[in-house]
Amino acid sequence: GNGGLSFSASGKKENEQLITRLDGNFGEFQLDVTASVLSLQETSGASVNAQISGPNFGRVARLLDLKGWPEGHFDMNTQVRRPDNGLEIDAFELSLAGSEVRLSGVIPDFPRAGGSEISLLVSGDDLAPFREITGLPPLPKGAFSLEGEVSASSDGKTRIDLAYAMPLASGTLNGIVGEGESLVGSDLALMANGEDAAALGRLFEIDGLAAEPWSTTAGIRIEHPEYVRLSEALFTTSGLTAGLTGIVGTTSLDKHTDIQISVSGEQLSDFQVLAGDAASLPAQPFSLAGRATAEAATWKLQGMNGNAGTTKFSLDGTLGKRPSLAGSDLQVSAEGTD
Repeated sequence: GNGGLSFSASGKKENEQLITRLDGNFGEFQLDVTASVLSLQETSGASVNAQISGPNFGRVARLLDLKGWPEGHFDMNTQVRRPDNGLEIDAFELSLAGSEVRLSGVIPDFPRAGGSEISLLVSGDDLAPFREITGLPPLPKGAFSLEGEVSASSDGKTRIDLAYAMPLASGTLNGIVGEGESLVGSDLALMANGEDAAALGRLFEIDGLAAEPWSTTAGIRIEHPEYVRLSEALFTTSGLTAGLTGIVGTTSLDKHTDIQISVSGEQLSDFQVLAGDAASLPAQPFSLAGRATAEAATWKLQGMNGNAGTTKFSLDGTLGKRPSLAGSDLQVSAEGTD
């Protein structure tokens, strides 16, 4: 890094504690660290207060092998104590990329995580700088927050109980988090709601949703680095209810996705854009249920049965993906009075 090494160090004995202070700069980073220990050989009862700032947190993250963190100026404040074998985090505060990260808690058998209880609060002006580490799609600019508890059981499992708010959605996320970057083994319950289903639909390239409030619940199990299994996923908005279970690809919908879907609504014609010019959809209540499997450029539909008004219909075959629906090869049967 840039800059030189310039700091002052001092030490003194006070109330049987050895108190040391380091103040200055290490290259481009500013440090102010005060530590208190019984002796250099005995860390039980130690405490450390540290303030660190610098022009590029991304560089620090890479040194710690943390991927995806944003570049830019940061300020960090840490206050920790080490009673007996544990570690008590009185405060950890990080200011970075227009956001604040705060946590506190106890790790009773440090460095082992078992029994840990951590309180977390994250808030900021925009999630965009954190897209890589969160894995979220591009969201409209806007404030966000994340608050809750993270705990680790004696068998090594990590549990989260979090409440979040961000552009388009707010809700809760609870359950067990798997290990490693892929988080395989996670078993989570998601609740979300928002004020504009049309905006949510545009984010996921789904047309036909009205600019009305919406809500969703889902069980999410991460069974593989490239897909998740959804259970009892339910989406509701004005005039529409959709349910989904099965496997959904996370690296691409074209890989692994195999789902059972059910949809019902007040007016099928709201989704005319999905049918293109192939058919004119009636302005009638409808329902549809069946299996859909994603392939390279199409959806394979199996056992799709439904009704629109008094007409019953079934679909099987291949549905081409938008926008052209090229490759569609559907077998359609219908009966009714409309």
